[in-house]
Amino acid sequence: MLVHGVPVITPHSILRLEVKRIMYAYANGSFYPFSLKKAYQDTNTWPENYLEVDEGIFTEFSGVPPAGKLRGTGVDGMPEWVDTPPMAQEELIDQNERKKQQLLAEATTIIDPLKDAMDGGYIDDADIPGLKAWQRYRYALTKVDPSNPEWPDVPSV
Repeated sequence: MLVHGVPVITPHSILRLEVKRIMYAYANGSFYPFSLKKAYQDTNTWPENYLEVDEGIFTEFSGVPPAGKLRGTGVDGMPEWVDTPPMAQEELIDQNERKKQQLLAEATTIIDPLKDAMDGGYIDDADIPGLKAWQRYRYALTKVDPSNPEWPDVPSV
């Protein structure tokens, strides 16, 4: 498969091609099947510096990384799992704002039918404490500062 004229290599396509030699470019942390070297060279994308790796290394490091890790390159030039760098403050704030909006939407989904029943006068008495708890929770969420969040407890009713 080509994207913008450059071969795209996935673990599936590597296995389908029955590639025997796989190169790891330590400068950009990418794998390249040697059998496609000509195609990469034709598009000026074959790496200058690489090491040959076995299929086990390729399989391990081309899959989903362990939690909190990403593929990096060790001092020996070989792939290794490294810690995911911490998010920048702006990214954390954005992430917290998304979480806040998601929690508000979830609370609203629970509150709306109960509020309709309350407004219509047909709510079960047993549901009134839950409605009030969810409304307090939703209100508390509106007060959360994404730059320094203190998340309210989700109602247990």
